[in-house]
Amino acid sequence: MKLIFENWRHYQRQQFLLENREYITNVLGIALPLTESYPYSNSIAKEILKEQLLLENFLNSLLQSGKQAAGAAKHFYATVAALIKDPSKIGDFLGFLNVRVIRVAADKIREMVRVVGIIPGLEPLVQKINQMLEGAMKKYNSMQLSWVKLLAGMALAAALHFIWEKIGKTWEQIKEQFKGVLTPEGIANLGEQGATLIKTKVLDITTKLLGQGVVDKAMKQFTDVKSYLGAIGPAVGGVKFFLDILTPATSAYAPQLKQPFVIGQRKGGTAE
Repeated sequence: MKLIFENWRHYQRQQFLLENREYITNVLGIALPLTESYPYSNSIAKEILKEQLLLENFLNSLLQSGKQAAGAAKHFYATVAALIKDPSKIGDFLGFLNVRVIRVAADKIREMVRVVGIIPGLEPLVQKINQMLEGAMKKYNSMQLSWVKLLAGMALAAALHFIWEKIGKTWEQIKEQFKGVLTPEGIANLGEQGATLIKTKVLDITTKLLGQGVVDKAMKQFTDVKSYLGAIGPAVGGVKFFLDILTPATSAYAPQLKQPFVIGQRKGGTAE
């Protein structure tokens, strides 16, 4: 009798999942054809159930890790778990993350690239940095809203801030040192030594760190949070830095996890 009851519960749960189009689209990230409706074809149903199993394994690892964690790590596990459970919150949080974290760091790097782009001899390197940055942003922005995009967004946010952590202070010092020179009118006075300084202390580091490809790393099918942090951590200065960067964002957003979702309020969006 117990086995029959468990099988019935499993059947009900599976049917609820397959009938929940918003969840399938906004959490699992499966773009259902407009012509497709429940009951779905066998291939689509299998894809949905496979993605749900991956998500459940990841969610369980978050909950288990949260029991053993403290401080920033515990807060991170709890917040991500709460987001994954609610299809209305993932897009809402990503909109928040895009504006408050990703775009802030990306715009700082873009401004640096814009300024040094006028330095003779550095154009190829500047172009490469620009292509890598905008390529990562485009890949992230084009992702289907899902729990995987949530992981990619957090990885991208940490990576961009890690880059600025490495070059920001040096870049500000260089701008002060060459004040009035880093302009179209004054660039001829920069000299080879100044151009080499900018290349080695700013551009080379930026190129190396952007080359880590964190968005690609985060798009892999992770079965648990440990493997996710293991893949992302080394590319963003370690797991501690990753958690420290994200804690202000998750802390600021956490109260809204308890509030009802308001349609149109930071719904998804892109980190242009």
